Amino acid sequence: MVLTTMRKVLAYGPAVVVSTVLTFTVGAVLPATLGLAMFVGGLATLVALLLGADEALAVRLLFRARELNAAEAAVLAPAVALLCQHGVPMGALRLQVQDGAVPIAAGGAGRRTVVVSAGLVAAVRDRQLLVDQAAAVLGHGALSRAGLSDFHTMTARNRVIAAYDGTLRISQDGTTWRTASIDPAPRDLALSPDAATLVATTEKGPLVSTDLALSWQPMAGAPLLLLAAWADATTLVGATPTGQVTLSRDRGRSWTNVGKAVGQPQALSATATGKKLEVLVVTDRAILASTGGGFGTPA
Repeated sequence: MVLTTMRKVLAYGPAVVVSTVLTFTVGAVLPATLGLAMFVGGLATLVALLLGADEALAVRLLFRARELNAAEAAVLAPAVALLCQHGVPMGALRLQVQDGAVPIAAGGAGRRTVVVSAGLVAAVRDRQLLVDQAAAVLGHGALSRAGLSDFHTMTARNRVIAAYDGTLRISQDGTTWRTASIDPAPRDLALSPDAATLVATTEKGPLVSTDLALSWQPMAGAPLLLLAAWADATTLVGATPTGQVTLSRDRGRSWTNVGKAVGQPQALSATATGKKLEVLVVTDRAILASTGGGFGTPA
């Protein structure tokens, strides 16, 4: 219990520090009674958040986050539904949005709340993020709530989840977890559609596991990849650290470059519908979609 509480304090550190500094700064120039009231109110808010009491109000005050309106909830509904299909318990959580927050992000706050940025909602609404990408961001926030885990990368298929927060963790039901070994640390994780094959990109090259991380083998012949994404059961798409998108149609045995390097890659998504392959790459400069032999700004 003490360890859990300490992790929560660390998770809420930035907001608490700012609130504390403001309280003492403003309180110093106010009458003693009013200054004391501000301090007690701030302390009560923090205690409420840690204990889960009136969590919605505490999150609103500490993070300046409000409840989603109907339009925002509808925008995020497909991503929430996808996470539920993969066993992430979104139904037990409350989503709140932070207005004015432009970066695409989501983070846990308290026991039952995930705070999403207005930038995430806008990116999904404007179709700059695919549903599975939005689900990955929301899933990070859902599984890292309460400061218990801060997953650097996560992948989910058919209720199977693989995530890394300094330790590789595997769940087959979204509730119970086991730890697994991997060396070097993964930069990205990608589960095949049937959840039978797990690919991890590392600084020494991609690794592959067919037993949910009980054992790993190097992916022979594969380029050094930063990101990886499965489009279907046999098609694997990767992005190198320099931004070269590359494609394998035989589960990673052979690779072909697609177009020119697109810039520093930050996120990658791939979807196959029949013979049509759609790839979306988020770089440090733009969001690009596959257009025949290269990439361009999505319509």
